[in-house]
Amino acid sequence: MIDLHQRYGKLVRTGPNEVSVSDLAAIKKIYGPGTKFRKSSWYGVFQGHRKFDLFAEQDERIHSSQRRLVSSIYSENSLKDLEKYVDDAVMHFMAKMSGMQGQGVDMGLWVQLFAFDVIGELTFSKRFGFMDAGKDDGSFAQIDTAMASGAWLGQIPALYWAHDYLMPLLGNHLGVNARHGNMRNYVSRELEDRKNRGSDHQDILGKLFQVQKEKPKRDERHGRALDGNKQHLCWSLPRVIPPEGIEIDGRYIPKGTIIGANPWVVHRNTEVFGQDCEKFRPERWLTDNNGNMGIEPVF
Repeated sequence: MIDLHQRYGKLVRTGPNEVSVSDLAAIKKIYGPGTKFRKSSWYGVFQGHRKFDLFAEQDERIHSSQRRLVSSIYSENSLKDLEKYVDDAVMHFMAKMSGMQGQGVDMGLWVQLFAFDVIGELTFSKRFGFMDAGKDDGSFAQIDTAMASGAWLGQIPALYWAHDYLMPLLGNHLGVNARHGNMRNYVSRELEDRKNRGSDHQDILGKLFQVQKEKPKRDERHGRALDGNKQHLCWSLPRVIPPEGIEIDGRYIPKGTIIGANPWVVHRNTEVFGQDCEKFRPERWLTDNNGNMGIEPVF
C-alpha cells in the first residue's frame, strides 16, 4: 500500500467500491469526533454474534451506549491509578534484558511478551508470565491466525455468514472464529479466576466490577463488557461515505463508497514524520524538527 500511494497519490482505488486514503485532513474527517462515516460490513466478521464489541459494533447508537459504560475506567485519572503496575512490568522487562546481554534477542517477540504481561497485570492483577517463560502460551499464533483470516473475510462478509450458517453441519474452518471461541474462552477463564481470588490492589476488572455494582440495571451489558477483549490492528479500518459524499485531493467520491486509511501508509507520511520517516531514529520524538508530529494530531 505504501508503494501504491507513492505511485498514485493520496487516493488509491483498491476495489470496485473501495478507496484507500492518505490525505491527513480527510483522515481527520473520516475518523474524527462526530464523524458521519459509519463502520462498514467488514467489522461484522470480527463481531460475529457478540452483542458487546466496542471495536466491531457498527450501530453508532449502540456503540455510544457501550462506550459510556466503560469510558470513565479508561480516563486519564483512572489510568494513573495503574501506572505503578506498568512501572513494575517495565522494571521486570529491563531485568530480563540485562540478563541476556551478549545474546541475540528477538525484540519484536519480547516487546509483545512485555505488552501481554502488562495487559494481564492491569486487567487481572497478575502478569501472564510470558516474560518469565520467554515465550507465550500459544495465544500469539491464535491471534495471528484470526487476524489473517478476518482480514480477507472482511472483504467478502457474505462468505463468513454463509460459513456461519453451515457451521453446525460442516464445523469451523475459519481462523477468525478463534476470536469468538478459543480466545474469548481464555479471557472468560481469566475473568472467573480473578473473581474467585480477588486482588490486593486496583485493576481494570475491579473498576468494571464497581461500575457494575453501581449500575445493576446494566448488568447484562457489563457482563459482556467484562468478557470482551481488544485487538490492535493495522488495517484500513473501513468506513462508509455518508449521503453527501466527500471531496479529497480535488476528487469527489460518492456516497456508499468504502474508504479507509492504512496505518502503515500514514506512519510513513513525510508530512507527519519528516523526510527521514523510514529511518529508525527514536530521538525524532525528542526534537522540534520532527515534521508535523506534535502540531496537528492526525487521529
